[in-house]
Amino acid sequence: MLRAALSALALFTGPAAAQDDVASLLEPIRVESGIAAMGGMVVTRDGVQALGVTGTRVHGGTDPARTDDAWHIGSLTKMLTAVLAARLSEQGVIGFETTVGEVLGDRIFVREEYLDVSLRELLVHRAGLINRLNDQPVWPSLHDESVPVTERRLALAEFILNRDPLSEPGSDFEYANAGYIVAGAMMETLTMSTWENLIENHVFSPLNMAGAGFGPPRGIRGHWELDDPLPLELADNPAPIGPAGTVHMPLAGYAIFLKAMLDGLAGEDDFLRPETVAALFTPEAGENYVLGWGVDEREWAGGRAFFHLGSNQIWTAVVWLAPERGFAVVAVANAGRDHAEAPLDRAIVALIERQLSP
Repeated sequence: MLRAALSALALFTGPAAAQDDVASLLEPIRVESGIAAMGGMVVTRDGVQALGVTGTRVHGGTDPARTDDAWHIGSLTKMLTAVLAARLSEQGVIGFETTVGEVLGDRIFVREEYLDVSLRELLVHRAGLINRLNDQPVWPSLHDESVPVTERRLALAEFILNRDPLSEPGSDFEYANAGYIVAGAMMETLTMSTWENLIENHVFSPLNMAGAGFGPPRGIRGHWELDDPLPLELADNPAPIGPAGTVHMPLAGYAIFLKAMLDGLAGEDDFLRPETVAALFTPEAGENYVLGWGVDEREWAGGRAFFHLGSNQIWTAVVWLAPERGFAVVAVANAGRDHAEAPLDRAIVALIERQLSP
């Protein structure tokens, strides 16, 4: 739906918005949708150009959503995990061509079909792995917090790597959280550290992404149904899913990450080497998904646009990045995808129009 909406987006020629607070832009969309709270922003290489939140932190409440509230970003976590892999690759810890067998073959049982699957194939969803986890018999054990998260994640990786492939590994695109979980287990094995600590030490801290963390954010609540705010203990997937989608952060923190990506793509940032950033954002022939991002051509973007939607069915987040025009737009909601995807599509279009207006 989002890709179709943006494919048809014409370059807006109306009057430019007069203020940087885009809450008034989002509010009619939020009211019509019935979502408790929404947020949105525009980021350029100069930083945040527009940011706003609207609504209440919980359905039916009186506490307004705040600009410093953290939002669960779901599968937008994948681009963070991919950047972590890139940082570790620059340090010689792992390479994008490192295989599952090389790292995990001596730790867990791996089906022969998966031994030669590379880290890159895991991160671009071409490993043939299962694409559903929450209905698998291993799922209940993932919630057992008496077991260290690295052990649970490795056990989950072993379960994944012993299922029948959905397609020949290395061939077809099959979007799957499983690839990122296996990738996380590989990085943990090589560093003897948790994925959470690795992300903190190699992404959040170097970029000063204050407020970034894991699991459901505090204060603002996620909603399964529009009027059903869930308690914290039920408001996210279990921790072993982390590399595929358990991060939360304030919009301003995410803006720092997006600015680093825009700067890197312009060859003017020292967070990652220019050749590393190019590898992150360059699809191979026939691919429409790079390392943590979908990719397509868009006239409004002046060429390639990179995008992702994330949702744990309690929160939803959408991002589009247009390197040729030097900006990114983000929209978030404290409601699940079924309720939030279409409203966030409209918010994204409105934010792009605002950015492109003369």
